Amino acid sequence: MYPLYFIAKHNIKKHKGDAIILFFLIFLAGVMLFSSLSFLLTNNKIVDDVIDTWNNADYVLFASAKDFDKGAEIIKSHPDTKMVDKDPLVSWSTKYTINDTSREDADSYQFLFSDSSVPRVINSYPEEFMNLKDGEIVLPYYLASQAKIGDTIHLFSNGQDESFTVKGYLENVFFSNPINVSMYYCLVSTNDYARLSSEVPSYMQMNLVYAKVNDGVDLDNYSEELKAMYGDDISSFDITLTLCRTGASLITTLSSAIILMFTVLLVGLILIIMNFSIKNFLEMNMQNIGILQANGYKAGSLRMACVLEETLLSVFATALSLIAGIFLSRLLSNIQGSLMGLHGFSGICVPAIILTMIILPALVFFGTLLSSRSFKKTKLLEAIRGGISSHNFKKNHLPIEKSSLPLSVNLAGKGILGEKKKSFLILLIITCLSAATCLGFMLYQNFGQESDTFIRMIGFETGDFWVECEDSEAIYEKYKDEPYLDHVQFYHTFAGTRISHLDHTVSLELEVYSNPDIMEYNDMVEGHRPQTSREIVLNYPQAQLLDAKVGDVVEVTVNKVTQEFTVCGIDQKIHQGGRIAFINGEGVKRFDPEFKYQTCICYLKDKTQTEAIASLWESENPNCAFSLSEDLISSMLETTTSAFFAVSVLFVCLTIFVVVLAEILLIRAKVIRERNNYGVSKALGYTSSELIRQTMISHLPTIFIGIFVGFLIHILLGNKVMALLLTLFGLKQAAFGTSPIWYVLTFAIISASALIAAYLSSHKISKLDPVAILKEE
Repeated sequence: MYPLYFIAKHNIKKHKGDAIILFFLIFLAGVMLFSSLSFLLTNNKIVDDVIDTWNNADYVLFASAKDFDKGAEIIKSHPDTKMVDKDPLVSWSTKYTINDTSREDADSYQFLFSDSSVPRVINSYPEEFMNLKDGEIVLPYYLASQAKIGDTIHLFSNGQDESFTVKGYLENVFFSNPINVSMYYCLVSTNDYARLSSEVPSYMQMNLVYAKVNDGVDLDNYSEELKAMYGDDISSFDITLTLCRTGASLITTLSSAIILMFTVLLVGLILIIMNFSIKNFLEMNMQNIGILQANGYKAGSLRMACVLEETLLSVFATALSLIAGIFLSRLLSNIQGSLMGLHGFSGICVPAIILTMIILPALVFFGTLLSSRSFKKTKLLEAIRGGISSHNFKKNHLPIEKSSLPLSVNLAGKGILGEKKKSFLILLIITCLSAATCLGFMLYQNFGQESDTFIRMIGFETGDFWVECEDSEAIYEKYKDEPYLDHVQFYHTFAGTRISHLDHTVSLELEVYSNPDIMEYNDMVEGHRPQTSREIVLNYPQAQLLDAKVGDVVEVTVNKVTQEFTVCGIDQKIHQGGRIAFINGEGVKRFDPEFKYQTCICYLKDKTQTEAIASLWESENPNCAFSLSEDLISSMLETTTSAFFAVSVLFVCLTIFVVVLAEILLIRAKVIRERNNYGVSKALGYTSSELIRQTMISHLPTIFIGIFVGFLIHILLGNKVMALLLTLFGLKQAAFGTSPIWYVLTFAIISASALIAAYLSSHKISKLDPVAILKEE
């Protein structure tokens, strides 16, 4: 074993430049693999820790004031209920700013205020937050990146300015981020709670009933049974822990899955570059290999020395990457926490360490075995001759005497066509990097730069501002002739709706849109939106559970009234965990002919007037709640935008890094291998600049082709890759756009990186002395 180790150690010293490049690439892959695996493997643990620490509920009922006590009694009566707790709340749709931010820059969102002096066993919180002083507030952890402890948060509603000092942050899986429940759950003092409660109408009083259930109970079935027990007596909306677990970790899971996918790509590129390195080393050390074979070393032993060399390199690089990952754990925890709205993983993910330490060296080991097969093909006599064969039967591509191309271009073409395998591998590297960079830009464009795609994926109809009151249709009648108003959409939801088809039944939230044809953010997978009072659209996961397709008839039960509807379409969304269906305004009359909407979504002709018009309506209708859609969207997407911007920057940086290192490796090997040829060329009159230029463009045609092939792959497969990832969240298809500017930027980044790296690597040609080289010959 020691002789092989001795050879491997000296081989690393002999081509330490290649070894350093591979070391850095493996190190980078190790950090990315450890980070993505840490996220994926700890998401559930974080949720479990919060549930255990603060005794988070298994089931939450949102009930009106008149149904509060009755709903709690029904939940208590269920045989699987272990514990029940109550939480009366005040709901405020308000604008807010942090510290000295101008009121004109205020965001809008819905706040839920709870009295901190009310003791809770379920959904408890730290003792330091009990019995808050007047003027203090505890915010959800999701806002920790916006409002620091000691900051002042200003709430503006009904002409009032309520100021609170941030005392700390709450962790609650149900209210962890806007994907679960689009409200900020806060704690205030008893006096502040009483004052806020007196300032809002009765319908803004919201009450929650928390329930813990027996171990092993299926929460979906539990919810179904409770809804049957509520019947028509309780108007309610409920949510289960099963649904919120998914929502809490959705963005981190998606982000880490994308990083893991790029890590797999990077490992593939490492194996390709390692293949280059091994082949170059074999070519440049053929005589030494021949001498070793003549002294009794078998080709298999030399091959094993090569495998040992690369494996040792990967083990050390992976170990160093894990050390770096451990030091970055705090940063990773902060990122994870900001995305989840929970504290993040506070320890070190040991399974991620073990998997990273096994996976990377193992892949390098098997990759080296594959790449080092050339050792077995090396013949003793040929090796001693330095690899010179008796005959060269290769075709003379682009003969200089017949070609009309410029000499530099002609020589570059001869090099590409004469080394087809190497050219193909370069093409493969650039293709993968080009496609991956475009994917990173696509993620940033659709999740970070533009909100439309993400909102469509959520399935959240926004408009320009929302009005909530006891009779929103009366508000519309008051302003319907105003010239600035384009149109409105009346909206309502029925919680606890049961839909049955064949032997299947699901419980979900039934949305009502007065005019589905004007919906802006509804992504139909199949069929069309409801046109008549007897048509319904199901969300894709619910259609799968019901085994229902377009044209089937389903039974819909709302408040004990059952009607038959025809499935006219299937859409996709993750809002409310995908447990959604919707009908039109005519369909809701079949359940209640006297039905009245409480929510109105307003669309303006000039969106720049949104804030002014919403403020006007608010001043003239103090008993209504107003929310600016732009603020709701920004609150929902702020951390998501940051996350995917970071992912796209990561993709670009890694692309530049890999292109530069690969080009340095290739050009450096070319300069060493063809040193004698460069000396002869200089002796014949070529200048250093001409030889450098010739070397720089030697791979450019392959690089350009690889970039455009990557573009083609992205165009053909980009949406399919995203659709595959989104199936984790119940979505069937993806329709993400990629702006042409990203293709231009990708081309510029890769080609510029390759040119700069090639220039720096080939600059050694200028130091070659033709006289000294010819004397060596």
